[in-house]
Amino acid sequence: MVSVIMSVHNGATYLKEAIDSVLNQTFSNFEYIIINDASSDRTHDIIKTYTDERINYIINPENLGLTKSLNKAISMAQGKYIARMDADDICQPDRLSEQVLYMESNSDIGICGTNFEVIGKKKRSHFPLDHETINIKLFQGINPLAHPSVIIRKELFIDKKIFYDENIKYAQDYKLWVDAVKHIKLANISDILLKYRIHNNQISASKNKEQKQVVEFICIEQVKELMPSISDNEINTHLNFIHEKKIIDIACIDSIQNWAYKLIRRNRQVNKYDLAIFEKEIIFILKRIKMEFFTHKYLRATSYYPSMLRLYLSPRYNMYKYYSLKVGLIFVVKCVIRYKK
Repeated sequence: MVSVIMSVHNGATYLKEAIDSVLNQTFSNFEYIIINDASSDRTHDIIKTYTDERINYIINPENLGLTKSLNKAISMAQGKYIARMDADDICQPDRLSEQVLYMESNSDIGICGTNFEVIGKKKRSHFPLDHETINIKLFQGINPLAHPSVIIRKELFIDKKIFYDENIKYAQDYKLWVDAVKHIKLANISDILLKYRIHNNQISASKNKEQKQVVEFICIEQVKELMPSISDNEINTHLNFIHEKKIIDIACIDSIQNWAYKLIRRNRQVNKYDLAIFEKEIIFILKRIKMEFFTHKYLRATSYYPSMLRLYLSPRYNMYKYYSLKVGLIFVVKCVIRYKK
């Protein structure tokens, strides 16, 4: 059996669509735990219109917040698997059947997400599918699973005693993935099995700054696990690196590049992350940062000088490898003739 868990606080606007999409699943062996987290809108009235016996409706007398409400639902769950759902999204009819089939066929996977399409827009997600890449994306501060799409083996919570961290109010899902990846494998199904809604009232929109602060703290903890002796300056450099913050001069390029290579060397020593994928991801970030700097500072300059060619042609930075032959030749000619706009 699957336990579908959903917490809702003043989510009446899209609630009926969400509930209907779960109840209309082609896979029918599930319980649907809905926690009304002290809503003051029509949430209660909407839920009470349903008579489906699979629904287990719980009312919090006071607002506990998403994290505590989800842990409450997990503690009540009877299923072998726990599937997350949000009150403003829509499941595709075959979501549960596809995910259960995947989990039954891949016993080494503990958490499985899916891709989604954005409601009302021609936009979809492209999440990494394999555990190794997902693990590295987490290290980069990227959330590589859609929270309302995941299905989780309940034994992760029972045997490993890993729950949503109630000490944090935001980015609970990201923290759970980072905790879980130390014990089990994570994966995504390539199919679009969720319709995801974007609106101004959701936490990711209204509390974006707070979420970023939580993610940043967790990123620091992760890099400390890779490099226990990391300095405060290196932490700042690391955050600038994974966030790809704008570089202002060559000295910053040197600092970022040295840090990227240090990460690669350290991972080769301890083998914490898949060596090939880790190096590929780190080099790709470094390339984007350097190209962003060079494009704005040099290719879009108002005046060109021969001295500018030193950076472009330097084997230390490999800038000449990042651009097409045409772009490179135009830049070289402008530098030689001292072109001015």
